[in-house]
Amino acid sequence: MAETQQNTSVRDKMKVAVLTAMNITGELFDSQDLCRQAESQYDAYRRRFEKIGKKIDAVLASAR
Repeated sequence: MAETQQNTSVRDKMKVAVLTAMNITGELFDSQDLCRQAESQYDAYRRRFEKIGKKIDAVLASAR
């Protein structure tokens, strides 16, 4: 009886460990996706600011 209870306990602990690892892995992939999205937005903003900077430079150059 004690052996059955111990085996069940080990099995339950293993289930918890595996589910925890799967949850952590899922959160890792989610955070990587968010990071990629943020990098993409950053690149888009950087390109916009570069265009705005070039336009400002062109206006200032033509004003001279």
